[in-house]
Order: sequence, then C-alpha cells, then structure tokens
Amino acid sequence: MGGRGGGVAWLRLGDGGHQVAQLSLELDDAIGAHTYDANRLPRPHLTVARGASEAALADLRHAADTLRITWPLDRVVLFRSHTDPRGSRYEELTSAALGA
Repeated sequence: MGGRGGGVAWLRLGDGGHQVAQLSLELDDAIGAHTYDANRLPRPHLTVARGASEAALADLRHAADTLRITWPLDRVVLFRSHTDPRGSRYEELTSAALGA
C-alpha cells in the first residue's frame, strides 16, 4: 500500500502481481510503447482513493498488512491513460473475455 501524489491511496497486487507485471512488459513491447525499461518497471496496483485525507491514508496503511481482497474477472481491458493537471482520463482500446 502506498500514498503518493497528494492523497492517492493504492494497494499493490499480491497473488498474480508478477504475472500482471510480465503481461505489462509484453504488451509494452508488442505495441512499441517503450514505457518500461530496466529503470522503470511496471508496478501493478489497484487505486482505491484519490484526494484522500491523511487520516484515511493512515487507516488504509494500518489495514493493508492484513487486508485480502479477491474478485472474479470476466474480461481484461487495455486502456490508454491520458493525464493532465485536471486528472486522468482513460480510453478503452480493446478488451477480451475470460473463461468459458
């Protein structure tokens, strides 16, 4: 868990995090984005709050060591992130269904 960038709270992925990072590297290579290199590796995470108070961040830090969240997935979506000072906007590029 971390809080950076003025009250942004996020949780690192545990189980499967390495596989998600590897997928990020492979996608980056396949589309020629050159986002990652030896000095900048993907850090799979789930953003849980933006503009969070210091008290909320402290509570999340305290709970993060024992917090376990799971959820079913039915598809994977590749987004392009557009960032500017007013915040981020996400554009869906493609998606793929998972499972049967």
